[in-house]
Amino acid sequence: MNQALTLPAGRSRVEVDGSRAESLFAVLGIKGPVLRSCPLDPERASTHPARVSAGFYWPYLLYVPQELHGHWLLAAPNNTGFATRDPELLAASGACTVASNVDLAKRLGVPLLVPLFPRPPVSGEEENLYLHALTRASLLTKVPEYARVDLQLIAMLDDASSALAKQGTNVSRRVLMTGFSASGSFVSRFTMLHPDRVLAVAAASPGGWPIVPIARDGDLVLRYPVGIDDLKVLTGSVPSVPSLRQVAWLFVLGDLDTNDSVPYRDSFSRTDETLVFQHFGSSLTARWQEAERLYRHRGLNAKFKIFPGVAHEISPEMERDIAAFFLAVTKGDR
Repeated sequence: MNQALTLPAGRSRVEVDGSRAESLFAVLGIKGPVLRSCPLDPERASTHPARVSAGFYWPYLLYVPQELHGHWLLAAPNNTGFATRDPELLAASGACTVASNVDLAKRLGVPLLVPLFPRPPVSGEEENLYLHALTRASLLTKVPEYARVDLQLIAMLDDASSALAKQGTNVSRRVLMTGFSASGSFVSRFTMLHPDRVLAVAAASPGGWPIVPIARDGDLVLRYPVGIDDLKVLTGSVPSVPSLRQVAWLFVLGDLDTNDSVPYRDSFSRTDETLVFQHFGSSLTARWQEAERLYRHRGLNAKFKIFPGVAHEISPEMERDIAAFFLAVTKGDR
């Protein structure tokens, strides 16, 4: 039996049940973003609505494992992979971010927070209001609900800490952070902006270039998000080297990864692209060595690791290394 299903434009959910068929073959043609369904345990996961009075314009998800071993909070920023501010799509994508980090939260025995930030649709070649990657425009925008999502995340962390304290769970002001791709850029950039709020950060494939903790490399001026030259202008402060040295950093990358955000205007300017390509390399792996050199130059506690045979993904080996990294950092708190 052959069946064809044509759906009207808009949002749809399709379920195919082949439990009563001897064999099943389906071809799906889909135009537009696709999200998988990630059901969460309602006893362990909760949605916390936006509270403008507390400093955040968007909801966040909080997952609390049954067994808690440490006094830390794990933050994993969301990344839809496409532009949207639709609350249902953000919630669905955020639920999958929770689901992909549940095992890590359980192993560490810590609560997990996932913000539901939007990725606003914008136009113009130089527009890079990519909130999921904490781009330059995200620090410059004056639109209240989009402005300074790094500070909005801090407000969410503080709100979650208060909620957990009321349940008898006290967590440290400094958090653990993990992210992949655009979210990997977010966590590394957030940590550079607020090292006093982060104990350890694991960034996987952070957008083709991990922000480096220096303002200049020789005669090169490294402005945000390549480096930190103009952070004083953008945020009003510059992180101190001692505070950056108090953070444990882990950067992981697959040697087959070609997902490079540097040539794209939603992530980097054309000037930044030219600088990165000419001075730090045209490939992600070449740049990896340059970034590691600059972190070592600053004396930061940073580890850069390349995984053979891995493309733009988090492999099981990466997952094990990230878990081991956090366990080593928090071992005195267990």
